[in-house]
Amino acid sequence: MHKTLTTLILTATVGLAQADMMTHKVDYQIDGEPYQGLLVYDEAVTEPRPGLLMVPNWMGVTDNAAEKAYRAAGTDYVVFVADLYGRDMRPADAKQASAAAGEVRADRALMRKRVNAALEVFKAQTDRVALDTERLGAIGFCFGGTAVLELARSGTEIGGVVSFHGNLDTPDPEDAKAIRMPLLVLHGADDPYVPP
Repeated sequence: MHKTLTTLILTATVGLAQADMMTHKVDYQIDGEPYQGLLVYDEAVTEPRPGLLMVPNWMGVTDNAAEKAYRAAGTDYVVFVADLYGRDMRPADAKQASAAAGEVRADRALMRKRVNAALEVFKAQTDRVALDTERLGAIGFCFGGTAVLELARSGTEIGGVVSFHGNLDTPDPEDAKAIRMPLLVLHGADDPYVPP
């Protein structure tokens, strides 16, 4: 087992080393406040690729989020890691993350505004990378899964949304009528935070 795991890790590491993965910090503003996302892509690929807006978990824009973006991007996608807290808010621990995520989650209009703003910033990156803005999707885990579901509920039209372990509740269930895209919601049946 240990030998198999080591082989898998080494194979994955070699694959990442061969890719020309680029990460660019992208500064932008929402209502005059500074935000900073990450644009992640394989520089060796020159033809336009579809894009994935990735909203990270409650820890926000971190090295861990960048690593997940690398894996999602590969040679097939361009990924933009959205900042929903602001450039100066990078939680240091679960307590700070809980407070930051709770503030945004409590105001769904604010969450929608920020995730849609990040999507527009992502679409504008065509001067930096070959991005096919006609083929965009959004993915998110936990807090990010909640955010991409709110992106869908806002009536935005992109190729689709995938939520992993996102909160399924919404202040106004009627907002589901605004959804104009396919959704894939992946949620563990035994999750104690979301009862049947």
